[in-house]
Amino acid sequence: MTGHSPIALPPLAWLRAFGAIGRLGSFERAAEELRVKPSTISHQLLALETLLETRLFERSGRAMELTKEGQRYHRVVDDALRRLEDGTRALSTRDRSQAGNPPRRNDG
Repeated sequence: MTGHSPIALPPLAWLRAFGAIGRLGSFERAAEELRVKPSTISHQLLALETLLETRLFERSGRAMELTKEGQRYHRVVDDALRRLEDGTRALSTRDRSQAGNPPRRNDG
């Protein structure tokens, strides 16, 4: 244990939106990648910035540039999302190789 109190994490959708905007540099490209409307991406980013009480991007017209805080947070979020994707992919691959043995449900 680290002695830290648990903190409420932002919803995964907000983090995925932030990660995509940071990588791709625009709401439109992030929306396309995540298969949602650009307005959804915009709302998710605004909600994340509001929750964190931190501006993550400087906006100039359609151009988006990460702030220093945004750069720091993007490295953390991008790494976490990549690790989740890798772990999910590995588990999914393992499960497919054991297709004859579906997981058991424990209904209590």
